[in-house]
Amino acid sequence: MRNGNDKANKTVVIPEGQRSVYFKDEIGRMKWSVMRLADKNRKNPTKAEKAAKQWLQRQGLKFVFQKVFMVGAKGYIADFYFPSRKVIMEVDGGYHQDAVQRKADLSRTSDLESLGYKVVRMSNAQVYGCEYPQEIFGNKKRKR
Repeated sequence: MRNGNDKANKTVVIPEGQRSVYFKDEIGRMKWSVMRLADKNRKNPTKAEKAAKQWLQRQGLKFVFQKVFMVGAKGYIADFYFPSRKVIMEVDGGYHQDAVQRKADLSRTSDLESLGYKVVRMSNAQVYGCEYPQEIFGNKKRKR
């Protein structure tokens, strides 16, 4: 027997396995979708993300690559997250120079900062030049 709350639940069939996923609400569906995209991004980083990841690992910094943040019904994937400092580092490729994308980036930054995170943005050129902001290091010394 079903109760009245079951009407809001959704079932989605995942193509590559023919198994069903049950969502309690639309936010659950959104989070699942964003997490799948984050998994895909982890497996296929951009050249700049790959370079940043390798450099940060050599520095001995603790970070999470392609971390998912839910802000209400909005899902965001942070390129790098430093949990001990609550710092999110974004690596911005050329398309982030577009006016529409800049506006979206500002909105995203505002949403994440409203949750207490510090968001720092780096261009690909800054990544390749190893010009990393001090916020990601905290008290740790930068290695040469």
